[in-house]
Formats: sequence, structure tokens, C-alpha cells
Amino acid sequence: MSRSVPMIATCGAFAAHSFGATLTCRLTTTSRFLSTAIAIGVEQRYQATRRTLQDLTNNVTSVTAKRKWLKLELALVLAEATGRRLGAIRQLRWDDIDLSGKTIRWRAEADKKGKEWLVPIPPELCEELRSFHLRMGGVFGGLVFPSQTDVTRSVSRHVFGHWLRDAEKKAKLPKLDGSLWHAYRRGWATSRKSLPLVDVAAAGGWSDTSTLLKCYQQADNATLLQVMSHSKTINECAQVG
Repeated sequence: MSRSVPMIATCGAFAAHSFGATLTCRLTTTSRFLSTAIAIGVEQRYQATRRTLQDLTNNVTSVTAKRKWLKLELALVLAEATGRRLGAIRQLRWDDIDLSGKTIRWRAEADKKGKEWLVPIPPELCEELRSFHLRMGGVFGGLVFPSQTDVTRSVSRHVFGHWLRDAEKKAKLPKLDGSLWHAYRRGWATSRKSLPLVDVAAAGGWSDTSTLLKCYQQADNATLLQVMSHSKTINECAQVG
């Protein structure tokens, strides 16, 4: 594995003077986070965590514990596949997922900007969701992630955070400073840099492309190498112009 340090984008604060508001985007990265990012990528982290969750689900006898790990695995699958915020994922209902139409409706009440999205999903994700629904015994129309103590309320983000930290610890993964669920959102956005920006924003739930571009999509070694391997010289570009 390459040990070179990838470039990490950092967004500072900028003021929207016409509205008298300031938007601060803090994606600063500590040296510990850098060393972790080098050692293991988001995809490898996802695979290791998911394998651990499957082992936990298969080896526990408690129905409550089995449901807990299944919920966490499904939330992780959705985070990796859709790039959505945990807040949107945990508030999904089964009737938001149209397996025949192959779409997910992301409700306005779970969106930071209060916007509803209807996003198509690939067949592979549909099959995953169908399998989870059968295993979890969910009722279409009910919450996908009901609380262990109150089925009318979704699992809180704090509980999901605790569960994921516990699973990553069991998977013997290094801790990410300042990043947990959001690492998947940034990784999802970065892996789609070659796709049209407006479509990536709409699929991932960004209302404006500037936030996606400045705060989520990051330089990485694969695309940096593509840039450096570009065959056109300055003279060739000047002649074309």
C-alpha cells in the first residue's frame, strides 16, 4: 500500500454578507486522522466492519442483540451505498423504499434544508434491502430503525454512534478522530468525482454543489495520478487554444 500522504481539502469560514450569515465548514484533519486514512481507506473500513457485524449477528443468541447488529449493518450499507447523512438514514420508513420502482424517498423532515428527494437505486441495493427486510421482520410502513425501547421512535444518532464505535473496536480498527459516520459521506462523494456534480449532489442530498465541492470531495492519489499522467503539454494546449 502506498504510504504517501493524500491531500485533504480544508474548508475555512466564508461569509454570506447579503444574508448577514456566516457558513463555517470545518473539515480540518488531525495528524492521527491522516495516519489512519493512509493505513486503511473507507472501503476497507466498511468491509472489515461489515464482516464483524455479520459474525456478531450469527453468533449471538439474544434476539435483542441480533436485531441491534442487523440494524447497524443495514445503516452501514445505506451510508456506504447512498452517501446520505445518518440523520436521514435513521429516520427512514419501509414505505420510503420502493423495491419495485427501485427508488428511495428521503423525507423533507429528515433533511437539513427541509427538502424531499426521490432517488433511484441500483438493483444490487434493492436486493440487499429486500434481504434485510425479511431478516429484520419489518412491517412496510413502519420505521426501518425503530428504537429498542419505543418502536414509534427511531434509534438516536448517539446510540448509532456508540454501536458503530463498538463494532469498529471489535473489528480492531483504529479510531478516526473527528469522524465516524461522516467518513462514509465524504468517501462516497470523493469516489464520484468523475461524475456530473449536479447529479452527485442530488443523489447524496446536497442542495447546493458548492458545499459538496468545497467540503466533501477531496483530492486522492488515484485522481492526482490521472492529472499528473495527462499527456497534453502546455505548448499543445496553447496551440489548441
